[in-house]
Amino acid sequence: MINFKSTNKTLFLIFITILTAISATAVEPQLKDSVYHQVKIDEVVISVNRDRLKLINSVQQVSIIPNSFINNANQGNTANLLMEQGTVAIQKSQQGGGSPMLRGFEASRVLLIIDNVRMNNPIYRSGHLQNIMTTDQGILDHMEVLFGPSSVIYGSDALGGAVHLYTRNPLLSGKNGKTKIATNLFGRYASANNEASFHGDISIGTKRFGSLTSVSFSNFGDLTSGSKRNPFLPDNDEYIHLDKYVKHIDGEDQVFVNNKKHRQRGSGYKQYDILQKILFKPNSYTSHLLNLQLSNTSDINRYDRLTEVKGKENNPKYGEWNYGPQFRFMGSYEFKGNEMLGADKTSLILAYQKVKESRHDRKFEKDILGHRLEEVDQISLSTDWIKYLRNNTLHAGIDGTLSFVNSTAHTENIQTGERLPLSTRYPDGGNHMHNIEAYFSHSYIISDKLTLQDGVRLGFSTLYSAFNTKLYPELTDAVTQNNITYSASAGLNYLPSDTWKLAFNVSTGYRVPNVDDIGKIFDSTSGMVVVPNPSLKPEQTISADINITKHIGNRFVWENVFFGTYYCDAIGLGKTTINGQDSIMYNGEKSEVFSNKNNKKAYLWGYSTNIRWNFLPCFTVDGTFNYVFGDFINDGIHTPLDHVSPVFGRVGVNYNSSNNKYFAEFYSLYNGKKPHSRYNMSGEDNIKYSTILQEKGQGTPAWFTLNLKASCRVQKNLILQVGVENILDTEYRTFASGINAPGRNFYAAIRANL
Repeated sequence: MINFKSTNKTLFLIFITILTAISATAVEPQLKDSVYHQVKIDEVVISVNRDRLKLINSVQQVSIIPNSFINNANQGNTANLLMEQGTVAIQKSQQGGGSPMLRGFEASRVLLIIDNVRMNNPIYRSGHLQNIMTTDQGILDHMEVLFGPSSVIYGSDALGGAVHLYTRNPLLSGKNGKTKIATNLFGRYASANNEASFHGDISIGTKRFGSLTSVSFSNFGDLTSGSKRNPFLPDNDEYIHLDKYVKHIDGEDQVFVNNKKHRQRGSGYKQYDILQKILFKPNSYTSHLLNLQLSNTSDINRYDRLTEVKGKENNPKYGEWNYGPQFRFMGSYEFKGNEMLGADKTSLILAYQKVKESRHDRKFEKDILGHRLEEVDQISLSTDWIKYLRNNTLHAGIDGTLSFVNSTAHTENIQTGERLPLSTRYPDGGNHMHNIEAYFSHSYIISDKLTLQDGVRLGFSTLYSAFNTKLYPELTDAVTQNNITYSASAGLNYLPSDTWKLAFNVSTGYRVPNVDDIGKIFDSTSGMVVVPNPSLKPEQTISADINITKHIGNRFVWENVFFGTYYCDAIGLGKTTINGQDSIMYNGEKSEVFSNKNNKKAYLWGYSTNIRWNFLPCFTVDGTFNYVFGDFINDGIHTPLDHVSPVFGRVGVNYNSSNNKYFAEFYSLYNGKKPHSRYNMSGEDNIKYSTILQEKGQGTPAWFTLNLKASCRVQKNLILQVGVENILDTEYRTFASGINAPGRNFYAAIRANL
């Protein structure tokens, strides 16, 4: 069996040699323009209303991440790519993780969409999610991030916003009928985690048929954090390290000292992604697209849990704690038609998704290994009907999903192989969650300067979960929920001059409690257990945005957004009892009992600014700044909301030569301090995993990184890229994360299009 950890560099060098040889003999190079993302206030966005709309005409704040940025960013996964852009904060509990935070919302309160198919399912939890990792950033065409409630267009879960990922589509030959063939290849090596990543895709198109095949593979070794002290870290504090690690040898747990303090042992993993698209366009009016996607990983250690210690000798608390392979399959069929059913545009997407995930944990020097496995099957339907009537655009559609959750669990004695029943994470008597919704949106161009956009959505959702009363006799046999769902939005976009945009938007959002909210039994942290609460109600938000944008053509854009959100029936953890007891035995440990509850109200407000200035023909400066504040309010008592990231953003300058041959960028990512007083201690802010003394009132320190990247088009169809991230080799940890960020990271990549 190949040892990838010791051969990554060799494989990468071989891959570079092959690419160079192929590119030298290419006859028809078709390398995409590598120019870095420039200022385009008239850029088209699709996600805002599921139709083509210029950014300058949108009442909702949208961030576009184009293909040029994706290629130049050279990040190992989609979560890191989002963080690189400077408008989305990312939480990590392990290297193979990444949970986006938008306007103080995270996980199940942020909607993930890929190719117009929603990824969120009934076991998307309120804590931290790594599901965006199951998308392949190597085949992305672009991404669009929607900020603020987006329920009118996309339904439940989009309280903080939505992240929409678009993969590339197959080519067609065009009118001449000559077959087109285009191939994209790239390989990348990075030093901080000994990464070796490879990607290849080929698109073949005739006049009516197109095929796109894509394969990606990444091997990430153990992640090395920075070795230089963060200047914002208090003198008496330090970040948590894995000082000791466990290996199971000859039937025994043996403890080893981590002699490389900044090497985060056990954090490596592998991932592969496959995509196949087949396009059939029989005429100029209709098209049919089959979209198949598969993603899978190796086991991924839950690194934050592996750093927990116990006893006087501070031995590891766990002998094992890992997520099993993160598996996602999606198959979708998309039909598009023009001038049909009385509409100018119609579309229909029918999709099936299967998700598998699992958790495996064993206490140190114990023989019992727990296995909890989940499978989700989800069928979805999405339709769009669009009609253009003079100055009006009418848009209607019906969306629906059928979701089924199967949860199983057992213990395994690693010495004898004996298996025994174990409490499942979700009810094991059967779970399903279904919904059907209709929406209508409208856009009215009142004048050349003023546009009105409005919309409504109405639907019905049902949930059923059956509990195993043999293991938990105090629970009811089953719970059934039926909820009417609704949402509305209205906004005005005003262009007082050729260089100003003023937009005001009011929108509501909702999130229906899912199986994870109502039915799960789990330990969020050691010494506490979360039990079901069947009486939960849907969460509701109402949000108002003011957008003030100054632009000068496509050379200068300065966007400022102020927002406020009222959060009603917000779901959060609170103490509870079972049969009058505030603690129960769970996994052999006495644990305090918590459950999800609807808090009376909460609020958030914040401000973001984005500036990009092409001050010279080849030079551009850019910067982002994001601030959010949020509190629960119960009986007049204010408690910080969890998931609210500290101040964060990005500043940088880049050079792109007039002939697009050379590109260079110097930039900084930064975070402000998260005070101890602004942590939610019973939520998911994970203060215990930040630094050694955080629970004593110091808060998570600020940090910043300096980074340099460059690329050169050595041939018309070949680009070499190099860079160094975290130049100062600063040791730091992003908010709510359980693993340190990468230290000084040198990388090299080669890209070829044939």
